[in-house]
Amino acid sequence: MHVTEDDLLKFALETCNDAEAQAISEHLAACDVCRERLARMRDDIATIAGVRPEVERIALPFHSQRPKVWRAVVRMAAVLLIGFVSGLAASRWVCRCPATVVPQYASVVARSMAESPQALTPAPAVDLASASH
Repeated sequence: MHVTEDDLLKFALETCNDAEAQAISEHLAACDVCRERLARMRDDIATIAGVRPEVERIALPFHSQRPKVWRAVVRMAAVLLIGFVSGLAASRWVCRCPATVVPQYASVVARSMAESPQALTPAPAVDLASASH
């Protein structure tokens, strides 16, 4: 029985273990057909190893992550700046309309107390629990 192509290839590439290598060597010593197959296989391996194809390197467009990160940072800064400017403008607009205090109010209260002190007396307490029934 002859050695399989796979076993011969492993032997030629020296990738088989010691026990397999010993068994194949013993078979090759006695079998001219397998020796011839191994010689052709080694020639094919040498031919393939000698081929150096011309490879044209193509420059692929490489998009790094840095521009994406910087774009995100710039966008966030723009959003924060717009928010800050909007808040500042709104606070300035609100502060343009200050609450006005009428200084005459104290004199109005004093005059009404002088005319009718009973007008400022508190109203009598109402019991809401009994009023609702």
